[in-house]
Amino acid sequence: MTYVKLGTIEEEAAACRAAFAAVQVGDWALFCHHNIIVEQLREPPENRISYILSEKPKNEQAARLHWFRPLPQTTADDYRANLKVLEDDYRKKLEPIEDGYRAELKRLYNYYRAKLKVIDDDYRADLKTIEVGYWAKLKVIDDDYRAKCKVFDDDLIARYLPGCPWDGTTLFPKEE
Repeated sequence: MTYVKLGTIEEEAAACRAAFAAVQVGDWALFCHHNIIVEQLREPPENRISYILSEKPKNEQAARLHWFRPLPQTTADDYRANLKVLEDDYRKKLEPIEDGYRAELKRLYNYYRAKLKVIDDDYRADLKTIEVGYWAKLKVIDDDYRAKCKVFDDDLIARYLPGCPWDGTTLFPKEE
């Protein structure tokens, strides 16, 4: 691989600024960011140059400034046209893969739902059996408790509140 001899940071900054003298936001550039070959400028190139000089490591500044260059509009147009062809081809090839993926996901999800329904049905049946037993046992002790409380309550009312209309539920029983 052939390497280019870089100038000093100051020389590379001056050359970069000169290259971008007539470039505007929205024009295309090479290596605005070190890992993206071609991109559209979203801010004035001077902002990027200043950022490189103030924020990037000194040992990277000259290289970043050297390779950050405007892309001629005709080349950008050709690039975008070629890129569109590639993207269209990619989407065309991707579509059946995604369709297959979605079909497999749907099949798997339906299988999961069917298995889950069986498990859920078993769970609900077992839960119902458990609940029936619980409520039956609870009714026995509740009835016993209420009966004992009634005896106690009736005794208290008889001793301390003779003539009280309490019927075990309310002070205002319905009149017959």
